[in-house]
Amino acid sequence: MPEDITSGDGNVPVDIDISVEAGNWPDEASLTR
Repeated sequence: MPEDITSGDGNVPVDIDISVEAGNWPDEASLTR
């Protein structure tokens, strides 16, 4: 789903977005910071 790519601010990769929906948030400090 290409929509998931820009589901957030447009800077959130699809993999992370899917993880969020699954409830498996990785280290957001390592990914977004």
